[in-house]
Amino acid sequence: MATFGNQSDRFCTSGYKKDKSIEEMFADASKVEDLSGVELVGTWHINEKNVGLIKEIKDKYNLKIVSIIPDTFTQAKYGKGSFSSNDPKIRKRAMEDVKNIWILHLN
Repeated sequence: MATFGNQSDRFCTSGYKKDKSIEEMFADASKVEDLSGVELVGTWHINEKNVGLIKEIKDKYNLKIVSIIPDTFTQAKYGKGSFSSNDPKIRKRAMEDVKNIWILHLN
């Protein structure tokens, strides 16, 4: 879904486009010929609070969620690694975060 969003990077952290709502991104994705599924990033696009809304929106635009990427790469707590961290508490937290995202996908 990030392709249809703001697309910030390390040089322009505010992004290069106007921010769009998740529904606007789904609407844009639905206009792409032969596109039937989208990839979301957990905590950016989908979380425990909006999972019901995401299900409604994906159905409205006739799209499937084909992948949810766990956000283990932009959070400060994972700055020195997530699954590869030397800290067993951080590794455990990374596994919990991924399991929580998987549960969202299943429901």
